[in-house]
Amino acid sequence: MSLAEAAKTFCAAYASRADLAEGFRGWTKAIALVATDTGEEVVVMIRDGQVLGCEAGQGRGDVVITSDAQTLSDVLGLKRGANEPYLFGELLVRGAEEDFLKLDYITSVLGPA
Repeated sequence: MSLAEAAKTFCAAYASRADLAEGFRGWTKAIALVATDTGEEVVVMIRDGQVLGCEAGQGRGDVVITSDAQTLSDVLGLKRGANEPYLFGELLVRGAEEDFLKLDYITSVLGPA
């Protein structure tokens, strides 16, 4: 699964959860996901808690997440949680801690049990 396809899976799963959008009302961010090995880049746009979409990006965002393409695709494709790769340094996050905590919660709710 390409990074763009995985991001669409993530965006669709998030959009299907009205409780997440409601809980994150007021949160507006551009989240850039950058694959360090393939150069693929995707930006997930969130405005007022709602996902606006995912598009090819330039690595610019309020939050920038970098990892290899497989790890990013697995997390975005909801096959793997983000916590373990983050703790082991496979997934790097640059941005405000508050935003990271929100993303961690979202991936834990949407990701595999």
